[in-house]
Amino acid sequence: IKVDENSRSTVEHIYAIGDVTNRVQLTPVAIREGQAFADTVYGNKPHTVDYSCIPSAVFSHPPIASVGLTEAQARSQLGQVAVYESD
Repeated sequence: IKVDENSRSTVEHIYAIGDVTNRVQLTPVAIREGQAFADTVYGNKPHTVDYSCIPSAVFSHPPIASVGLTEAQARSQLGQVAVYESD
């Protein structure tokens, strides 16, 4: 379902969050979208979700995770950056 920054669909009074939307399909993101929706619609505190720094993990061997910009994106946006790696 395509939605705007406030989780509204193209149909009046229909909202959508989480995996049914055209956005990031991760449980923590859906939880945050739900909180933002409740704040906006029921709390009269308009709030949108910031999708720029979403952590992601893969439970594999070895485990891997990421958050924020890729190294290429960081160099493009910030110039010289320090890169650290861990085993």
